[in-house]
Amino acid sequence: MLSRLSRLKRLAFTSAMALAIFANAPNGAHSQETFDIGVSTILTPPGSVIQGIQVRQALELIADWQNEQGGVLGKKIKLVVADDQGTTEGGRTVAERLITRDKVSVITGQASSNVVLASLEVAKKYGVPVVNVNGWASGIRTAGVPQVFSPGPYTTRVITATVDTLIALGSKKVFGAFDNTDAGFSLEKEMSKQLKERAPQIQYKSVILDRAAKDYLPVVLQIQAEKPDVVVSELIAPAGYILMNQLYDQGVAPTKDTMFFEMGGMTDNPDFWKNIRGAGKGALAFGHYHPKFDLPAIGVEFRKRFVERYKVEPGRLSFQAADALFVILDAAKRANSTESAALTEALAKTDYLGTRGQITFDKTPGPTFNQWVEVPYAIFQFTAVDQKLDDTTLLKQSNGPLDLKGIVAP
Repeated sequence: MLSRLSRLKRLAFTSAMALAIFANAPNGAHSQETFDIGVSTILTPPGSVIQGIQVRQALELIADWQNEQGGVLGKKIKLVVADDQGTTEGGRTVAERLITRDKVSVITGQASSNVVLASLEVAKKYGVPVVNVNGWASGIRTAGVPQVFSPGPYTTRVITATVDTLIALGSKKVFGAFDNTDAGFSLEKEMSKQLKERAPQIQYKSVILDRAAKDYLPVVLQIQAEKPDVVVSELIAPAGYILMNQLYDQGVAPTKDTMFFEMGGMTDNPDFWKNIRGAGKGALAFGHYHPKFDLPAIGVEFRKRFVERYKVEPGRLSFQAADALFVILDAAKRANSTESAALTEALAKTDYLGTRGQITFDKTPGPTFNQWVEVPYAIFQFTAVDQKLDDTTLLKQSNGPLDLKGIVAP
């Protein structure tokens, strides 16, 4: 028989162990008063800080907007924000910390493929859903992690639209520039594949560039010697700004002989024209938002609130982040729970009218797994320096026809 003191010691030990397990259980220690949502995004270099700012602004706006209406399930929405710097290590570390220390039940905000890829195994290990804002790389989808969802851009759709445009332009020679990130490698691989299969008549060369570099002149001179019809660039800011300016300064592109096609999605950054001089005039661009889109009512209201709050137009990252948070809140309401397992199950059944359209997630294994397949996009052209996005020439909207009659030579 155990003595009374021994029984008390064992009870104390058991209670302490239970508390320790409870404290480290991702699905067991959430606040009863708040819905704690982890935000992993870029706040400092080497990643694109301007992207992180747009993501955070949108998430904070949506959280405040919904909290004004009572939050979700009687709980206030609380964003737990962490800086992943847009790096692989940052993504892994932040995901672990948000789950094990901050006890969040879902993560969103990632603006880099590197970060999303780094969080895959973390999400799977703890059973915590991740709603990816801007991870394009195919590996995010082909990994088949059931906890990871993507209502934003993806490689296959971006490249298909780009190759469609190159073919329609009658391109004979194309030079591609990509950065040394998972997104860059994935896009270059898909570009090579699609051009070979769909347009073997187009001569194609490409280069992978260090996104931290400050000078791309050697590559610019190489492109100049190649004399391509089109230069395609995926580099995000600030690297993309440097490349665009150097191509312009050397008289390479955009010119009447060589078009410039920007597909990295940086043309709607609020600091775009502050960093691009004449280099933007005549440039073609791929984007996941354009002010001439016919938005659902919630998208119109989001845009209005964003302009009122931040005094600038929202960009495509703003809309992507807004939709990421909206589908999380929708999942919580349908599940009647803010617990990770219930959220994951509800997210898989998403059928929600977001700021850009009706969002559902494909279940087909492969490059569209848990992806919103019909994510909208636009092809447009800048025809003047300092031109607002509203005033650019919209050449194509999503699955509509490509109207090349509106293209103007630089």
